[in-house]
Amino acid sequence: MAGYILALDQGTTSSRAILYDDHARPIKMAQQPTTLQTPKAGFVEQDAQQIWQTQISCAHDVINQAGLLATDVTSIAITNQRESIVMWDKQTGKPLAPAIIWQDRRTANYCKTLAAESATNSMDDSVHQGADSANMADEVQRITGLRLDPYFSASKIAWLLENNPKLSVRASKGEIAVGTIDSWLIYKLTGGEHVIDVTNASRTLLFDIHKLAWSETLCDRFAIPMTILPKVLPSDGDFGKTKKAYLQSKYPFKPCSAISRPRFLGKAVSMLAWPKILMAQGALC
Repeated sequence: MAGYILALDQGTTSSRAILYDDHARPIKMAQQPTTLQTPKAGFVEQDAQQIWQTQISCAHDVINQAGLLATDVTSIAITNQRESIVMWDKQTGKPLAPAIIWQDRRTANYCKTLAAESATNSMDDSVHQGADSANMADEVQRITGLRLDPYFSASKIAWLLENNPKLSVRASKGEIAVGTIDSWLIYKLTGGEHVIDVTNASRTLLFDIHKLAWSETLCDRFAIPMTILPKVLPSDGDFGKTKKAYLQSKYPFKPCSAISRPRFLGKAVSMLAWPKILMAQGALC
């Protein structure tokens, strides 16, 4: 029997699982809604446990619908909502706060203030000459290719640490982990792998796109210990294997990508030159 690929699609309003055969044909699909919470103006959150429970439930559903054995699924791929972050206990795997979603704007004033600050005191050796007058907005864009904006992950992580002193202390001790939604799902599914796909890392506002590594400069300026960040892997890297308790077999994770970079299926199976169309909050081709 040919191998099947289980694709997990964790979006802003729902979790989905789609089972594909080795010709990239969808066989079964399951979907469950997730709930957005807006406790205050500008706040947009989700229950990280609900994200996990709906995603694993959808995975079980499609495997059961197809009547497959555990050994019939050869790999798992993940695509996910970008920029949203989860913080959890490294030992227990329990979330320590609600997931802060990409639409959240609670750090707008923080980002505005930081953008105007001088970058001189935080520059690393890679800063080009003549940049002494650069502000942090310029420096962030030079390092990450992104604007300094609350849309991205960095200020969300900084907010959690600044507004929860106990979390800040635990972060300094290396007791907590943080990551985007792919990191959270992989950690749960593998029982402890703390990794992130490079496309998700590139949307955190902490990733140096020139060095392809976390930026010490930006982690320092946002007061985020680098020890709480996941290991960055290529989209087609080896992300570990599932814990048997969750899917009854040790499926390997292969491709993984942020939702606006839907490369995972093309790398998971041999395909013809099909166009890719992404339908999420908008449409991309």
